[in-house]
Amino acid sequence: MSASCRVWGNCEIAAKRALVAAAEEGAAIEFVRLPDLEIDPCRGCFRCLSDARACVLEDDVAGLLAGAAAADALVLAAPVYFGLPPAALVGLLDRLLVAAASEPEICSRPAVTITVMGNGKWRGVAEPFVNLTASLLGFEVVESLAAVAEGPGEVLADAAAMERLAALGSALGSGPAGRPQDVAPGASSVRLFGWNPRPGWRCRVCGGDFLRIEEGAAICPVCGSAADAAAEGATGPRWGRAWLRRHVADWIKPSIERYKPKRKQVLRELAEIKRLYALREAEAGGSKL
Repeated sequence: MSASCRVWGNCEIAAKRALVAAAEEGAAIEFVRLPDLEIDPCRGCFRCLSDARACVLEDDVAGLLAGAAAADALVLAAPVYFGLPPAALVGLLDRLLVAAASEPEICSRPAVTITVMGNGKWRGVAEPFVNLTASLLGFEVVESLAAVAEGPGEVLADAAAMERLAALGSALGSGPAGRPQDVAPGASSVRLFGWNPRPGWRCRVCGGDFLRIEEGAAICPVCGSAADAAAEGATGPRWGRAWLRRHVADWIKPSIERYKPKRKQVLRELAEIKRLYALREAEAGGSKL
C-alpha cells in the first residue's frame, strides 16, 4: 500500500497533532514510524560495551539514535496491544543498551509520551515502558498522556485530548520557556503530570499504576520505586542515560568479568548440550523436538 493510501492510526493522529502545534511555534519537526525501520533483535553480545562502542548489527538503530541525540524534544506515541506496547517499540527498547556509550546526557530535553488504548479498563502495562524508552533515549518525560480510542480515528472525537496535545506541542515548540508547568529544566527526577489523571496510586517516576510486594513493601515493578516515596515524587530516578551508565558499570561489566575465567568450562558444557540435542533430534528422524 502506498504511503498516500495508508490510514493514519490513532497514535499517529495524536503525535502529529502535537507536532503540528510545535511547528506553528517555529520548530522544525520530523516524524518517524518505528514499524517502517529495520530494528533487528539484540544478540546480547555486549560488543556495544567494548572499546569500539559500536553495535554489530547494521540496521536503522544507529541512525535513529543519532536523530534522537540531535533533537531538542520528543513526542513518543504507542498503541496498547493486549496490555503491552507494540513489538516495534519493545524491539527498540531491547537495543538501547548501546545508548550507555552516548555522551553527554542532556537531562533537560523534554519528552511527551502518548499511549492510546481501545478500552481504558484493559490499559495493561504499556505506559511505563513507553516512558522508559523515552528516558533511555535521553529525554525527561514531563507528561504522559493516555487516551481511549477504540476505532480508527476515534481519538479525534476526544476534544479534551486533542486540545491537550495541541497545548503540549506548542509548549515543546516554544523551547525551554514553554515547558509544561511545574517542570524545572534540568530537574533531578522525572516528573509526570498525567492528563486527566486516573484515580488511585500512580508511580511518579514511570507512571505505572501496578505494584509488587517485596519484603513487605510495595514496589513499582517497572522502575523499582517504593510506593510511598514515588507518590511524593522520587528523587534520583532509576532511568535515564546516567542510570544506564551506572547499570553497565556496576552490573553488566562485572558479569562479563565473572564469565571470563569460566569461559572454557561453559563452552565445554554447551558443546555437550548441543551434542545431546543433536542426538535426540536424529533419533526423532530430523523432525522438530
